Amino acid sequence: MKTNRPLLTIAIPTFNRAIYLRALLSSLHSQLADQSSVELLISDNASPDETTAVVEEFTKRGLTLRYLRNQTNIGPDANFLQCYEEAAGKYVWVFGDDDLILDGGLAIVVSLLERESPDYMFVAPYVFHDSIAEVTPAKRIAPTATISDPIEMVSLVNLHADLILISGAIVDKDRIASLQHPPFSSLIETNLVQLGWVFTSLRYLRRGVFVQLGVLAARAGNSRGGFQAAKVFGESYRRAVSEMLAPDSKLAAKILNDHLKNWFPRNWLAFREIGEDARAQNEILSKSFRENLWYWISIYPLLHTPRGLARIWAKLLRVPSRIQIKHRKTLRTKRSQSSLFVSGIPSQCIAGVLEDQRISAIVVLYHPDNRLLERLLNSTADQVDHIVLVDNTPNPDDKLSSLVQRYEPRVTYVPLGHNMGIATAQNAGIQKALSRGYSHVLLLDQDSYLHQDMVKELAYAERKLLESGIKVAAVGPNFIDEKTGTASKAIRHGWMHVQRIPIDGTDTRPVEADYLIASGSLIRLSMLAELGAMRDELFIDWVDIEWGLRARRAGSKCYIIPSAVMTHSIGDNFVQFFAKDINLHNNTRNYYIVRNATYLLSMKSMGWRWRTITLLKIPLYVWFYSWHSSNRWSSLVLLCKAFSDGVQRRVGPLV
Repeated sequence: MKTNRPLLTIAIPTFNRAIYLRALLSSLHSQLADQSSVELLISDNASPDETTAVVEEFTKRGLTLRYLRNQTNIGPDANFLQCYEEAAGKYVWVFGDDDLILDGGLAIVVSLLERESPDYMFVAPYVFHDSIAEVTPAKRIAPTATISDPIEMVSLVNLHADLILISGAIVDKDRIASLQHPPFSSLIETNLVQLGWVFTSLRYLRRGVFVQLGVLAARAGNSRGGFQAAKVFGESYRRAVSEMLAPDSKLAAKILNDHLKNWFPRNWLAFREIGEDARAQNEILSKSFRENLWYWISIYPLLHTPRGLARIWAKLLRVPSRIQIKHRKTLRTKRSQSSLFVSGIPSQCIAGVLEDQRISAIVVLYHPDNRLLERLLNSTADQVDHIVLVDNTPNPDDKLSSLVQRYEPRVTYVPLGHNMGIATAQNAGIQKALSRGYSHVLLLDQDSYLHQDMVKELAYAERKLLESGIKVAAVGPNFIDEKTGTASKAIRHGWMHVQRIPIDGTDTRPVEADYLIASGSLIRLSMLAELGAMRDELFIDWVDIEWGLRARRAGSKCYIIPSAVMTHSIGDNFVQFFAKDINLHNNTRNYYIVRNATYLLSMKSMGWRWRTITLLKIPLYVWFYSWHSSNRWSSLVLLCKAFSDGVQRRVGPLV
C-alpha cells in the first residue's frame, strides 16, 4: 500500500548560525527537487540572528520544508531530541547546521536506504575548513559496505571518523520504536544526546551500511560550544555507553576502547591548555577512565609528558589505525559478510563483473565546435545509456543550448561557469554517474568520433578479461588520429626507453598498455572507487597518464581493444621528428605539459621507469616546444616558469 509518509527526514537543529544554514540549504535546494520521499525539518532554538529570514528566503524560492521555532532556547540536546521526535520519516538524519551534503549525495543516500533497508547508516565525512572546494571529487569516492556485525560497524566508523559525529548517523526510527531502550531524554545536558539513538541502533543491529562516497562534508572547528571537553568526551561519553548499552557487553567495551585509542590521539591538544583548567580536565578524565588500561596507554602520556614527546606518541598511537585502513582496502573484496558496491551499482557485482552494465558517457567541453560535437553525439547516443556534457566554457553560445535540447532527455548538460580544467570536469561527470546508479563511465573529448559498436566491443572485452581473473582498470579503443590517419600504439615503459606497440585492427586479442588516453576509456565506477578519480590540481595534461600509472602501481591493468575503433584528433598540428609524428600545441598547453610532468616526478604512483624517462625528457620538451613556437623567446620563458612551478608544486590553472 502506498503512503505519503517520507522515507527520510533531514532534521536540522540550528541556533544563531544563519550564514552556515544558508550554505546548507543552498546545497540541498536543487537536490530536494528530485526527492519527493525526503522531508526537510528545521528546528530553530530561538536564534536571535537572521535564521528566520534565511528560512523564509528559501521557502520563497520553492524549497519545501517544515520550520519549528522554539519560543526560548531549550538547550542543544533538547533541540536535537526535538528534531528526532518531530521527524515524520521512517529514517531520521539529524544533520549539523554547519555541515553540507555534496552535490548528488542525497540521491546516493536515498538509493541506499531504498535498496539496503539498513537499521543504521553511517556517512563518513570529508572535512573542510573555509570552502567546500577543499573537498575534491578524487577524495570523495570510496567503497560502501553492508555489515551485520555491530563490532565491525564500530571499527569502520571509528577508523574513518567517530560515532559522536551527529551528521554521520542515519537511523531507522521505526525499528528503534519497536525496541526496549532507556529514554533518550536521560542524556539531555550531556551534549551527546544523539548517542542515544546511535547506540540503540548498534546494540540491536541487523544490517548496517557504511558510506564513504560523495555525500557529507563536515566543517572543521565548529562545536556547539559552552562545555568542557573532558566532561563531554570523558564523563558524559562513559555515561552514554553505560546507559544505552549493556555495560559489560563486548560492544560497550569496543566502543569505549576505540574512543580512547582513536578519538583522544586525534584530539589530545584540546586537553593541553595551560592553567587550572587543564588540571581540572585531567582529573575528570582520570576519574572516568583510570580503570581502563587504554587510559594509561593513550590518554595519560598525551596529557602528562612534554608536548614534543606527546606529539610523537600521538602519531605512534595512530599507526595501527592507518595499517588497519590499508589492510581493509586490501581484503575488502574477500569479506563474505560485506556486500560491496558503489552508489547505485547493483549488489550482484561478483568479482568485478556486473550482470547489468549501464554506461554513462562523459564529454568535457571547452568552446566546442558544434559541428564536431553533433558528430560525436550522433555516434555515441545509441551506444550508451546516457550522456553527460560537462562544459568548461565561461559563456556558452545559444547554438550549443539548441543542440543539447535536441538530444534531451538522453543528454544532461552541466555548465561549470568557467574553465575548471579537464580533471575537475571529468570528476563532476563521474559524480553525476555515481548519483544515478551507472556501472561504468566512458570518457570522451568533444572532437572524438565513435565507430559502430565501439562501446559494445569495449564492454564485452572488459567482461572477458575480468572473467579470466585479470584486474582491469580500464579498456580503450584503437583510435585513429584524424590529422595523420595513423593508428594509436600501446605505450609501455622500460628502463630508460619507451616501447610503442602497434595495434593490429584484425587481431582480437587485447593489448596491454601502461595507460590509455582519456577519450574512449571505459572505466567501472567500482574501479574509480578503489583507485580514486582524476587529480584536479593537474587541470589539463597528464591527467589520464597519471591515473593509468596509479592503477598499474595498484595492480590493475589497462588494455587497448583492437576491434573497438574511434577517430580522434590530438594537438593543433604535428611535425615529423626522427621519422615520428610529434603533436604540437599552443604555448598554454605546452606550459601544462612541462609543469605537470615536473610536478608528477615526486609521486611514487608514477613509478621509477616513467620518472626516470620523464626526467630526461623535460629539457627536450622545453627546447622542442620553444623551437617550434611562433614566438620562441616568450615560449621559452613560459616553459621555464612551467618547470619552476612544477618543482615548487604550484599547480591548478595558469595565472
